[in-house]
This record gives sequence, C-alpha cells and structure tokens, in this order.
Amino acid sequence: IKKLIDVDALGLSRLSVIVMDMHTDAKGYSLLALPQVSEEFWDLYKSHFHQLKVQGDLRICLYGPISCACDKKSAVTHDE
Repeated sequence: IKKLIDVDALGLSRLSVIVMDMHTDAKGYSLLALPQVSEEFWDLYKSHFHQLKVQGDLRICLYGPISCACDKKSAVTHDE
C-alpha cells in the first residue's frame, strides 16, 4: 500500500476510516502480532496516516475480539 501511495497510484484524499481485522489466524497471529507486518503498518502510519489522525480527518477501527487480562478469581461479584 505504501508503494502505491508513494508513486501516486493510490490517493488518500477521501480516506476517512481504516478498519483493521484483528482476528487471529490459524497459528494464533493477528496483524500487529507479526513483526514484519507490524513494522510495515507503523511505517505507513507514521508516513501517511498520523497527520490525518491528528487533524481529526481519519479514524482507525480495530475489529475483532477483545482479550481481557483481568483475573476472574479476583473479580468483584455483585452476588454478595
């Protein structure tokens, strides 16, 4: 995608939302969990998306399950 943007084959003038599928694949990896993909995304973000985000012209949606790191044993229950 970055190469297409850099050679003006893909324009960003109408870009308003980026939806990233964060579901894991069969091996348990998501887009940002793979080092090469993650590095390429952040390079693309810094070079093309960050300024749009700061200006409020771009929204980024992470689509997928949310994992909770909370300990269910120590969770407060309202049954008491």
